[in-house]
Amino acid sequence: MGSVQPFSSLTGEVGNWYVNLIIMALIIIGGLGFFVWRDILATKLHFHKMQLHTKLVLSVSLFLIAAGTLLLFVCERGTGAYQDLTLSEQVAASAFQSVSARTAGFNSVNLSALTQTGRFLIISLMLIGGSPGSTAGGIKTTTFAVLVLSVITTFRSRKSTEVFGRRLEDFITRKATCIFFLYITFSFSAAMIISRIENIDFLDSLFESVSAIATVGLSTGITPELMPLSHALLAFLMIFGRVGSLTMLLAFSFTRKQLPSALPLEKIQLG
Repeated sequence: MGSVQPFSSLTGEVGNWYVNLIIMALIIIGGLGFFVWRDILATKLHFHKMQLHTKLVLSVSLFLIAAGTLLLFVCERGTGAYQDLTLSEQVAASAFQSVSARTAGFNSVNLSALTQTGRFLIISLMLIGGSPGSTAGGIKTTTFAVLVLSVITTFRSRKSTEVFGRRLEDFITRKATCIFFLYITFSFSAAMIISRIENIDFLDSLFESVSAIATVGLSTGITPELMPLSHALLAFLMIFGRVGSLTMLLAFSFTRKQLPSALPLEKIQLG
């Protein structure tokens, strides 16, 4: 690899497939979670014997890596950060950013030179993050899977959410919705405040906010120039993202006494 310039991350190795594949493999290994690896070893790679959690994590992770790589390549090819790269380097950069954005915080291209579409894709991947029980942050792959499955269930007018021959509890769906709502609320609120007081583009401030709450560490380069208040907001998001939304909910929740009988049911209009 040779010498690395300070704050350059892996931009000097954008076309080095050997380095890229090793780093990507380590990121994926760390992002799957201990529960998944324990199940993989116990089932000896027999997919049909794996627990539902493992099946969801592996399926969603593979989908995000493939979809992220393809979309980044299509959106960024020949523009901005990719304009001086060969075809092989563009593919490598797309694959690397697709994997790294969900947990590691390494970058092989200048993120500030990405198009708005490319930055939004990175934001989406950072928000989803890795898997439960891993070193990654974000809402987690299983939460993303449950949200997508619940939408599909609603469109199909089914009463329960089903996947891989199993039925998910309604409480799981509500919990996934709550986690997603908290992450969106905190990250967007912080982004709006930072964008207003710093007078910067909202997408740039959202990039920094989501990177902080997902504990990724990627940046378009504006963080050192922000005011102390913006730094404080980002620090709060980092703490929230590292502790976890579920931990926060448990810490501030209270147990309500169950009523002996159910309350009357009434419908409301949505949409």
